Amino acid sequence: MSEQPKVIAWFVDDEIAPDDPLAAVKARARQLCDPHYQAARSAARLDEAAALFADPAFDPMETWDAALAAGMTDLDMDAAAYVAVVLRETELGHGG
Repeated sequence: MSEQPKVIAWFVDDEIAPDDPLAAVKARARQLCDPHYQAARSAARLDEAAALFADPAFDPMETWDAALAAGMTDLDMDAAAYVAVVLRETELGHGG
């Protein structure tokens, strides 16, 4: 479970008036509630970590530790490591 606070944004589907003083907050809440936005953010983070795992110039344990220090979770890193293995197998022609 995420340790980030959860907020229910009841106004996400409501129209945002141009003169609403909270227009920027509401627009950001709408963006954060969009599953496509969330998926893109996760994919971008995992892609970067997977690339580091796949690159022999980077030590996997150092990559793992640096990613954890940057706020990624063990689950994120498990996923990134799996993506790196699948990509490597595909490059070598051993996939699938």
